[in-house]
Amino acid sequence: MAKRPIGAGRGGAKRMASPRGRIVLVLIGFVLVAIGVNLRRVYGFGQAKRISELQQRREALISEQLKLQDAIRIASDRQHLIAIAQSRLHMRLPATNQVISLPRRPLVRGRDSLTP
Repeated sequence: MAKRPIGAGRGGAKRMASPRGRIVLVLIGFVLVAIGVNLRRVYGFGQAKRISELQQRREALISEQLKLQDAIRIASDRQHLIAIAQSRLHMRLPATNQVISLPRRPLVRGRDSLTP
């Protein structure tokens, strides 16, 4: 006959978890959740810092773009170009009596001005 009862062995009957074990499991779970929350906050702070840096860079680039557009507008102004041509290239606008206006030739039908 059997020396021990059948259900009393190691893998036999399931034991009820003690209240102390449950408390330990709950505390371990709480610690893991708290660590997860803190890691998420640290990651969020890093991302917020990166976002603010990118926004500052974007604002600086927009400001630089506006300055460049203003410089292009000023540089392409007719009066500015005339001043540069007169000072650097020694060019001047001709007087009205020096300008000769030539009439355009009428186009011959069937010929385009772009074809030879």
